[in-house]
Amino acid sequence: MNNETSPLVIAEGPDPGALRISGDLDSYTCGALAESIGREQIDQQLTIDLSEVRFIDSSGLRVLVAGHEARSGTDGPLVLVNPSRAVLRMLDITALTDLLNIMHTRP
Repeated sequence: MNNETSPLVIAEGPDPGALRISGDLDSYTCGALAESIGREQIDQQLTIDLSEVRFIDSSGLRVLVAGHEARSGTDGPLVLVNPSRAVLRMLDITALTDLLNIMHTRP
């Protein structure tokens, strides 16, 4: 779902089970991410590159947590890759850095 006020772009990553997200992840756009996560195979790791997310609110965090919980105990965990400063700040404030799988591949 794209919204002129709050654009979000969801693209397939370079590998199977990889998504690249850019733009704002909020109540207007989080449904599109939830749908994309739901379409991915549950038996393979899903990586979501968040390096180009400019803004995230509680709705966006809820989608990430729900995706993580849906994949807990499976062979396909959800891994957040290179969260932007805005995303990492919200993950820190909400203590979700202790719950979610986060991978930093850049210095």
